[in-house]
Amino acid sequence: MRIKKTFPIGVYQYLLSPVQDWIWMIMVSAYVGIILNFPIFWRKAQLDGELGLAVVLTDICFAFFICWALFTLASLLGKRVLKMAAIAILLISTIAAYYIWFFHVVIGYGIIQATFGTELSLLAESTGFTLLIFLIVFAGIPTFFFLKKPIIIYKSRSTRYLVMGFCILIAVLGLKGVDSYYHKFRIPLTNGRMPANPFGVATHSYLPSNWVAATAMAIGNNLVNWQLEKDLQNPNDLFKFTETANLDDVYLVFVIGESARFDRMSLLGSARETTPLLQKEKNVISYKGTSCNTVTKLSLDCMFVREGGVEEKGIPIQQFVHEQNLFKTLKKLGFSIDLFAMQAETRFYNKVGADSYKIREEICAEASQQEDAVIDDYLLVEQTSRSIDRHPKGRHVVLLHTKGSHFLYTNRYPRSFAKFRPECASIDSNCSKEQLYNSYDNTILYTDYLLDSLIDVLRDKKALLIYTSDHGESINNDMHFHGTPKHIAPIEQRNVPVILWASDALLAIPQLAQGLENARKKQLTAPEVQHEEIFESVLGCLGYQSANNGIRLANNWCGSRDDDFAKVKTEDGFVKNLPYRIHL
Repeated sequence: MRIKKTFPIGVYQYLLSPVQDWIWMIMVSAYVGIILNFPIFWRKAQLDGELGLAVVLTDICFAFFICWALFTLASLLGKRVLKMAAIAILLISTIAAYYIWFFHVVIGYGIIQATFGTELSLLAESTGFTLLIFLIVFAGIPTFFFLKKPIIIYKSRSTRYLVMGFCILIAVLGLKGVDSYYHKFRIPLTNGRMPANPFGVATHSYLPSNWVAATAMAIGNNLVNWQLEKDLQNPNDLFKFTETANLDDVYLVFVIGESARFDRMSLLGSARETTPLLQKEKNVISYKGTSCNTVTKLSLDCMFVREGGVEEKGIPIQQFVHEQNLFKTLKKLGFSIDLFAMQAETRFYNKVGADSYKIREEICAEASQQEDAVIDDYLLVEQTSRSIDRHPKGRHVVLLHTKGSHFLYTNRYPRSFAKFRPECASIDSNCSKEQLYNSYDNTILYTDYLLDSLIDVLRDKKALLIYTSDHGESINNDMHFHGTPKHIAPIEQRNVPVILWASDALLAIPQLAQGLENARKKQLTAPEVQHEEIFESVLGCLGYQSANNGIRLANNWCGSRDDDFAKVKTEDGFVKNLPYRIHL
């Protein structure tokens, strides 16, 4: 029986027709480097005009040659490795393309670090049916085609290496030509500033070089920090911290928020009533804060270290930690520490030096014996109460890490807190900006309830509660989420609230009352603070002083100019004044 040739059969025959490996690599390079990057090219061409069009054409060549170089290097290890590498690059690049196309996310060092440090549940909540369809269309179908397409590799090894060497040479020369063309535009601007290296900008702009370079940076950064952790300096060894009051019966509760912005809190100026409970509390002090980074993993490393204890290098900025954090210092000052978390940043938790800690799964396992196990920040209230009961004498720290306002926002609060409607119920629902803000503001409303519930636990104790978020969040039509490299991140990704509350019993201690009064005055005169000030401010608000720059006035929210000179008792019993600040 003779089969009539039809278009589908012709396509299938073409699919099965073998091609030389270098031709196959050109096809994959064109797809990954050009097709998946097309929206970025289009946006840039519209933005930069005629000159921009020439640069965009150069960018297209750059993206293509980068892909070709990567695939050619993989081909040196054989046909099977080439196909595996190509499909892996295609799949990862397609996932990245989805967020670039629809959310304008900048895939860089911060995003990769966040991906490394984010548990699967959070990743799952940032995906949905739309991503699945996108993957089927832009990754599944091309993957099937490229897997089915037979590749011919030269039998002679010398010929094969010669051809691959030639391909690498073409790719390198192509990239060199692109770099030379870019440098025509590296001229001083009218305001005297020099543009960034366009070759480096392109590397971090387009698929797959953006996530490949960011992954290499993240791995390198983690390895270096792993080495540095062995020799981290303990601030207690560098500075002398002296108590001005007896803290044996004092409790500190520090709450790490997630993705919360100060401009969405009515306590800090929002027109919407999102923090009604905190606004009724008489001992609340609040600031507009700036986070030290834009992703949880990086912020946790830098927000609890003394200013200067984290070194920043390069573009995109990478962090290298040289000092131990606040909680290790408090531990050495005699405090016990319990940690309870609705996330799973175990790398950070292990650095705290906690006597014990529980992550979400363990907390939810306990809750499941009484009710359905739901990821709910309010479960941290009971854990805090138990922790305090186990330490009736005080001198105890409770560190809480919440899920807070992490997307998907609607999953972060019970239905009874759905005050602002309509909400954004799913990542696939094509939510409007109004729906996103409504859901986000409901998470802030629930955070207000959480913090007020913690205050209720602490009212009859000598207690200080501090809350701040790890970073902010973008919620607009041009960009969503967080994790944009710090040096180019929109300001809303670094706008965080900082809230302090002190119990009446704590304020009965004169030294601490004076410090918190200083903090209240600062709220009126200089209401903007930074993550880098947390270390010295927590110690300062607990009444600690340092005679050798361990607590600097400029970094101490509870400090005053009367504290410019700390009274320190010397070994021979005499008291003298010693300066303890570096700058004002």
